[in-house]
Amino acid sequence: MIRVEQVVKTFGNKKALDSISFSAGEGRIVGLLGTNGAGKSTMLKAMAGLLRLDRGKITMDGKSPCLSTRGILTYLPDKDVWYPWMKLSDAMQYMKDIYWDWDDNKARHLLDFFELMPESSIREASKGTRAKMKLLLALSRQASQIFVPGRTFLGNRSFRETADCSSDCGGFCGGRSNHYPNYARVIRSYAICGRR
Repeated sequence: MIRVEQVVKTFGNKKALDSISFSAGEGRIVGLLGTNGAGKSTMLKAMAGLLRLDRGKITMDGKSPCLSTRGILTYLPDKDVWYPWMKLSDAMQYMKDIYWDWDDNKARHLLDFFELMPESSIREASKGTRAKMKLLLALSRQASQIFVPGRTFLGNRSFRETADCSSDCGGFCGGRSNHYPNYARVIRSYAICGRR
């Protein structure tokens, strides 16, 4: 269970999150909806423990975001973070070396699911293929929570189909409010970010 209670985060004089509250039970896909700059990515980063809040509280299974909760979540950044010289197989080995919960069987399954080749160059991959590579790297862990920005390209596959192929997990995705009709088939509940 994830609980977000009266969360406030400011950057200088700009309030990125203004008293946001919601909760999500296990196995739910929750969408964060709002316009550009509404705070969706900031909320995902705060939930992942990458940002310190000004006020409010976020808990996962009763614990505030910390090193121990990072073991139950995967945060998929919307920017590429891999070294461009790497092949997909290099990035997979890197993740396996860092994360104790890396699952080789899941990774092989996702290679087939996304129709990816381990020897593919990250630098030469298209934007859509790089997004699939990032999803494979995130979903090949045993994390029970997946935080995915709404701009992540899934091709013809929905987030639910992708999450189901890897595990029974919850997920969060952020998306602009004008994209909501596309998310409506996937998202079971949502929180609105932005000004009131």
